[in-house]
Amino acid sequence: MFETAATSQNIIQHAASPGSRQQLHPTQNENSPVENISATKLKPAKYRTISDRSSSRYFIHTPVEPEDWLKGAPGAATERLRADFLPFLRFDLMMDYYQLRPVKVFYRNSLHTEEIYQPLVLLTYRRDIAPAMSWQPILADIWSRDDLKGNWSWMRDAWREARRFAREKNWRFLIFTEDFFATPFYQNVRFLLPYMKLTEREEFEQRLYLKMKELEMSRVHHLLEAATDGKDEYAALVPSLWRMIARYDLRCDLKLPLTMKTEVWPG
Repeated sequence: MFETAATSQNIIQHAASPGSRQQLHPTQNENSPVENISATKLKPAKYRTISDRSSSRYFIHTPVEPEDWLKGAPGAATERLRADFLPFLRFDLMMDYYQLRPVKVFYRNSLHTEEIYQPLVLLTYRRDIAPAMSWQPILADIWSRDDLKGNWSWMRDAWREARRFAREKNWRFLIFTEDFFATPFYQNVRFLLPYMKLTEREEFEQRLYLKMKELEMSRVHHLLEAATDGKDEYAALVPSLWRMIARYDLRCDLKLPLTMKTEVWPG
């Protein structure tokens, strides 16, 4: 059986919480085989090329552009999952870079015909911070549960070969399903991403940050109340506060649902 990304709260354990860098990998627990998914800080992804001559059956090539990532999706549900995964990657402090469709794997199907399979993404983690420095890269594919079941008979040889290749490279090969996205962290990422595009209101953000330094730790609504003189100012500062959280100028525990009662502290 192939590994799939585990469910629920075990997906994200270290996201932006105090002392989080010394915690286990977000998918590590005594019952789960998954080891290598993290999510914290949003930063632009970098695209790099890896050269490889270790095996004649595989080669790694320059990644395709993100818009090409969705072509050939086996179903609408899988296509939606793949589209949703990219913003998640850009919110990952622990990641060094990722590559889209990074490898071509040649395999023989059940009819003994040679086919080419391209996993969707290779995730490579940073080597300058803990705990990311100990994480293996992940070669991953994303499928909805229905598509995974419906395509199992003709894709299992491709996945088996991809898993063998990943082991040779000291990577992990994983398949992500809907369970990966059913976490408070992922819902928080979806909520915060639009605020990344907001124009900075320097006066508002400076006021919030100085008040946050003074309070050291506070709930969101208490911070807003302390930084404002009335309801109009309160409402005006809310977008700036979410922008600061999205950019990690303010920190909070993103593995918990994000509300006005969420505790925040200086970034």
